Amino acid sequence: MALIAKGLNGTVELLDDRIRISRTGFFAKAGGYHGETEIPIAAITSVEIRPAGWVAPGSIRFGVPGARPRTLGDRVNRKPEQNTVEFDSQNQSDFQRIATVVESKTSQPAPTPPAGSETGVLHQLERLTELRESGALSESEFEAAKRRILGTP
Repeated sequence: MALIAKGLNGTVELLDDRIRISRTGFFAKAGGYHGETEIPIAAITSVEIRPAGWVAPGSIRFGVPGARPRTLGDRVNRKPEQNTVEFDSQNQSDFQRIATVVESKTSQPAPTPPAGSETGVLHQLERLTELRESGALSESEFEAAKRRILGTP
C-alpha cells in the first residue's frame, strides 16, 4: 500500500521501490515546478525534513547523487527544486511518516554482491568519488552512498 502526502506545491507518493513527486495546481505552476518526478529508493542518499512553522511552510527534500546542495541563496530566492515538496502543519505528520519509512529503507545494508562483481562495486565507488569531487554530492551524501554500496552500517 502506498503512502501519500499532499503538500502545497506537490504530492509525494511512497511506492514499494520508489518515490513519486507529482506537481499539479496553482502553487506548483507558480513555483516553476512541472510534471512528475520518480526517484528509486535505492538512489536516495538523504532525507531532509524541515518542520512547518507559524509563517513558513515545512519541507521534505530527497537527496540523490548529482543533486547540488541547497544554498542560502536558493532558499532566499525560492529557487525551485524538483526533489523538494513544501507542506503546512496540518499535513506534516504524513510527510514525517514518509521520511521515516524512506530513511529505514535506505539505512538497510545493500545486499551482498555475487562473487566476481568486485569491478561493479569498484566502478560505483569511482563514480561516487567523481560526483563528490565535482561538488555534485556533499560529504555526508557521499559517505551514506558509500556505506550503502559497501553494505556497511
